[in-house]
Amino acid sequence: MKDGWIKLHRKTTEWEWYNDNNVFRVFMHLLLTANYEDKAWRGIVVKRGEVVISIEKLSTNVRLSNQQTRTALLKLKSTNEITIKTTPHYTLIKLNNYEKHQQINKQNNNQITNEQQTTQQTSNKQVNKQNNKDYNAERKEKACIGNKQNNKRGYSKTTNNLTTTKEVKNKEELQGGKNYFLFRKLMKWLETLEHIKNPQAYAEKIFTKYETRIIEKALNDNSCISTLNFFNLIDYHQKKLERK
Repeated sequence: MKDGWIKLHRKTTEWEWYNDNNVFRVFMHLLLTANYEDKAWRGIVVKRGEVVISIEKLSTNVRLSNQQTRTALLKLKSTNEITIKTTPHYTLIKLNNYEKHQQINKQNNNQITNEQQTTQQTSNKQVNKQNNKDYNAERKEKACIGNKQNNKRGYSKTTNNLTTTKEVKNKEELQGGKNYFLFRKLMKWLETLEHIKNPQAYAEKIFTKYETRIIEKALNDNSCISTLNFFNLIDYHQKKLERK
C-alpha cells in the first residue's frame, strides 16, 4: 500500500501521545496502512480504518521490540484510539477515530470546486472581453479599408460635381484668412485618402461650391468615411439649412 496519501492535522501536535515516540510511531504506521475502503481478505471483510497485522510484523515495520510494540498498543487502547481483535490466525486492529483523522470533507471539496469554477468563469470573461475588443478593432479596421475602396469608386462621381457654378474664392483668403483653419482641417482629411492626388486643389473646389458652415458641419460629422459619404453629409446639411 504505497500509493495515495493520508491527512494529518496540525492539531496532532497537541495529541496526548505525540511526545511518546514509540506510541506515535506505531499509531502513524497503523494510520498509513489501514484500509481507506472496505476490502475482502481471506473470507472476511476488512473495513475502512482497519488493518490486519501480527505483532511480530508490526514490530519489524516500526523497528521496535515485540514488548515495546505491545506496550504502545495497550496505551492506544487505553485511550480508545484503537480496538484490538485477536484470533488464532490474525490480529485485526481498528482505528476508532479513523473518520475523524481521514474524513472526506465534502464541504471543502465543494468549496474548492466552486472556487475553481469561479476562477474559470472569470478567466473566460477576460478572454471574451479581449476577443470582443480585438473583434471590434478588426471591424473598425475593415470598415476603414472598405471606405477607402468606396472612395476610389466614388471619386469619379464626386469630382465632376465640384467643377460647377460659384465663383472661385480668393486663395489668399483660404490660406491666411478667417477660413484658414477650416481649410487646413479639410486638407488634412483629404491627405489621408489615397485617390486624392492634389488635396489643396480638391479643397479649393469644395470651398468654391459650398458655404463654409456647411463644410464645417460635414467635417465635424465625418469619421473615417468616404468622400461619397462626405458629400452626402454636405447635401444633408445643405437641405437642413434651406428648410430653415
